Amino acid sequence: MSDALFARATSTAPTEQARPWIERRLPDYCREILRNCGMESHGSDSRVVKLAMEGTADLPNILSNFANKILLMSYSAVPSALKKICRVSSIADFKTAYRLRLGEFPQLEQVLEAGEVHHGPIMEAKASYALGTFGKIVAFTWQAIINDDLGALATVTAGAGQAAANMEADYLVSLLAGAASNGPTMDDGHALFDNTYHANLGGAAGISVSSVSTARAGMRRQKGVDSKTLIDAEPLYLITGAEQQSAAEMLHTSLYAATLSNVNPLGGTLTNLIEPRIDSA
Repeated sequence: MSDALFARATSTAPTEQARPWIERRLPDYCREILRNCGMESHGSDSRVVKLAMEGTADLPNILSNFANKILLMSYSAVPSALKKICRVSSIADFKTAYRLRLGEFPQLEQVLEAGEVHHGPIMEAKASYALGTFGKIVAFTWQAIINDDLGALATVTAGAGQAAANMEADYLVSLLAGAASNGPTMDDGHALFDNTYHANLGGAAGISVSSVSTARAGMRRQKGVDSKTLIDAEPLYLITGAEQQSAAEMLHTSLYAATLSNVNPLGGTLTNLIEPRIDSA
């Protein structure tokens, strides 16, 4: 039944099991549910809907399954561009979770003949996070079920999926652009973007060959947890708001230049991630 509701709401082909229910109304679903439960199924639409809602969990479960399908489809349709730079993980409860990162292997030392091999420490870094609960209740009324107003339920549920995706996108931008664009405070007590401790702030503002080249060189010079080993990180994405989208696209355009001085060294080296929320962050 939930598959049939989903097919109706999305104008998609129903499964074979759902096909017999594709043209039937929600009150008809209630009558079938009551018959299957050995309950009285005669009477007006309002009566059978009330009995199905109060006397069995089948109707709420069917509507819940249908809503979840719409919710997931709507949520997946509008992902934030910043999700490309995120890693998804799962935790079992609401306690603060920690993720440890082992540092680099200690630098090797020459061992002279009959010499001693020394011990060396492996440094580590950690980050913490925790789950949060977000929600909002919107009622789907008894009258809507009687009226077979499936479109209203689908619209409201789709809106919930979009709201979840928007909230997620807002939160990701706030992580990067919060605290005067310095980002969150890390477990080392310093902001994510901090030249003194993390050496990861670029030079001039705006997108140009010069500013992006400076930032790329800074990433190449990044050092590991031990503050000694070069990571030589190669940038993959250029994240920007809508206002700088054209500048970012021009930066990545590869053209055959007439003179060497006009060659664009960054052409085709980065992938643009456009997140319009950055403009107002």
